[in-house]
Amino acid sequence: MGKLEMKMSKKLIIANNDGHGGFFTGKINSVKDLEKFMEGYRDTTLYAFEWCVNLGTKINFLSRNFELFGTGARSDFTRARRGDRKIAKTLANFAKRGVDPLTVVTEKGHEVGIKVCASIRMNPDYDAKWMGT
Repeated sequence: MGKLEMKMSKKLIIANNDGHGGFFTGKINSVKDLEKFMEGYRDTTLYAFEWCVNLGTKINFLSRNFELFGTGARSDFTRARRGDRKIAKTLANFAKRGVDPLTVVTEKGHEVGIKVCASIRMNPDYDAKWMGT
């Protein structure tokens, strides 16, 4: 095995997922979908996986301290994007069953041999005046 091949056989990559896109597109609608998504990292060079837990001012995991996306103030989806309505519906279904997406991602990630960390995007929330309004 050459030096390059040896280096590439090591787990070197850290990936960051926004914790949003799979729900938004409808590719992740169930625990099975979420596990299948994480299974795709088995036997790869991925060392760690960061799962973003905030969607603006809301979250995508079960918590007693923060509002789940699609609940609470500012959750009128009558004029929202279809993907945002999908996220809200999927997360509500998970919550009804007591399923925490962060736990599913973490447990499956560990099972496939990668470290999993919750991450927070610091840039999606802006002052109301950022667009000059």
